[in-house]
Amino acid sequence: MERKLISNYGIDYVAISTGKFRRYRRKWHQELRDIKTNKKNAADLFRFGKGYFQAKKILKKFKPDVVFTKGGYVSLPVGLAASSLNIPLVIHDSDSVLGVASKMLASSAKAIATGFPAEAFSELPEKNKIVFTGNPVRKELLSTNIKKANNEFDFKAKKPIIFVFAGSQGAESINDIIFSGIEIITSKYNIIHHTGTQGIERARIALDRLPDNLKDSYRPYEFLHGEMGDALFLTDVAVIRPSASSIAEVAAHSKSTILIPSPHSANNHQQKNAEFLVKMGAARIIDQEKLTPIGLCSEIDKILSNKDAKKYLQKSIHEFWIPDSATRIAKLIIGAGK
Repeated sequence: MERKLISNYGIDYVAISTGKFRRYRRKWHQELRDIKTNKKNAADLFRFGKGYFQAKKILKKFKPDVVFTKGGYVSLPVGLAASSLNIPLVIHDSDSVLGVASKMLASSAKAIATGFPAEAFSELPEKNKIVFTGNPVRKELLSTNIKKANNEFDFKAKKPIIFVFAGSQGAESINDIIFSGIEIITSKYNIIHHTGTQGIERARIALDRLPDNLKDSYRPYEFLHGEMGDALFLTDVAVIRPSASSIAEVAAHSKSTILIPSPHSANNHQQKNAEFLVKMGAARIIDQEKLTPIGLCSEIDKILSNKDAKKYLQKSIHEFWIPDSATRIAKLIIGAGK
């Protein structure tokens, strides 16, 4: 995917071998007994070592003034190779907790750009390197207006509009709640539902089974591209996974938000993102294990019925949006290179 995207910008692309360390937040003896996972980790350790020497060779050839990494296991061999060659390193981590790769590179980095404010990283030994740049949001997500948004979705019923974002793959637990309570939910609200790949067929079946008077209140989409900005523009309450990119998008549009963290996210970052936003008064949280259609409606109603609370949520989450985020990151990179 990266190769295809990069080629559109005329930027050189070089691939390296690498691997990840799989961990599932289990007790140590459970991890030890998981032979299948341990074999994969051992194989990936070899790939990682190979990637380190590949990265070192590539950096010697390119002779960069600065190296920028974006977290994830693919960045670790490159960052370590840059450090060994005394090439300035800038890292960016989108979440409220640094990933394993970023933590390992933090001590050698010139600067650590973050998608969350510095308070989230108070226990990090290298906290003096933290620069809150925010997470960039695509410009097309902000280029909309009421007429364009209304034309796109064209809801007839005058009900609150709820945007449910299940991600590109489709968070099954979130989709399940919408499908199982579709009549209750659409009787109260207009729903824009980003189902992801795994949920779109079930969404079409759910729409087909809705009573005729409720069909107009449900708009399922496998993916939202240019329409994403229109959906967020119209939204009264957003229901999302607390991934860094989704948080940045609702923050840019200043939307009251309900977060449903995945219990299986790497480094438990979604839970930590959600807890930090709740602590700052910027969102509400629902535990996935306790999620029901009635419970979701109840939480939405609490927000919609209290105008002051709704405004406070909107104002608080908007503070997590940095309009010039990409520029701030670019300046850090250029500064380190100089």
